[in-house]
Amino acid sequence: LYLTHRYKEVILENRELFDKDGVDVEDIVKCRTVQEIHKKYVVPKHGYANVEEYWDRLSPHRQLLHVKIPLLSLNVADDVFSPEKSIPVHLTERNPNVAFVVTVKGGHIGF
Repeated sequence: LYLTHRYKEVILENRELFDKDGVDVEDIVKCRTVQEIHKKYVVPKHGYANVEEYWDRLSPHRQLLHVKIPLLSLNVADDVFSPEKSIPVHLTERNPNVAFVVTVKGGHIGF
């Protein structure tokens, strides 16, 4: 809820930019989740077919097998955007340059 609320605050604080871009700010402010905001604004703005494609394209998972220098990825199990089940720890078996550390608590960027 906090992130959705903050997302909308930032949009309202910069309303003139969104208005110039032809964005229906009132429609976005009615959104109840970040996923809804992504669906109504981010996905069409950036030419993605749907939210799932947008999230998949942003995910670094597809690139992990190509990492050539040591990479330590810090994650938390309670991240609302990247929950523990989405962390591809199994890829460490296929690329010795990638290591994951997953803590129990921490949230997304400290939220």
